[in-house]
Amino acid sequence: MPTRQALGADGRFGRVSLIPHDAWLEGLVNAVVHRSYSSGGDHIRVGVFDDRMEIESPGRFPGLVEIGDPSSVTRLARSLRIARALAGLRFGVERGEGVRGIFDEMLRAGLGDPVYFQTAGSVRLTLRTSRVERERLVV
Repeated sequence: MPTRQALGADGRFGRVSLIPHDAWLEGLVNAVVHRSYSSGGDHIRVGVFDDRMEIESPGRFPGLVEIGDPSSVTRLARSLRIARALAGLRFGVERGEGVRGIFDEMLRAGLGDPVYFQTAGSVRLTLRTSRVERERLVV
């Protein structure tokens, strides 16, 4: 996990994550729930770099999902049994809020939007550590 030194609430310096815990954990849970298990021999890959984290899952987006706006995706688990098992372990809630939650967590942290990229046989989620300046609405 990309980290940096920061002063904690206890007054001591320590390592803090540059990517929100809930964002990367939800990305990993989504990779497990939504991967294509018919792609035998392939596996979920997680890459951690200085400036980003990448989670790549075998299988493409289902036909109903529009890759142009992943934050609008409705619930569509490939494996309901795995989704229910993870919900039972409190790693998800089976409500279709995962992708929107990742976007929300990155926004709250002042980071760029998650980026989804579909290859010929997989979906890759990239979570960047760079902060973004967002326009402020003046009323």
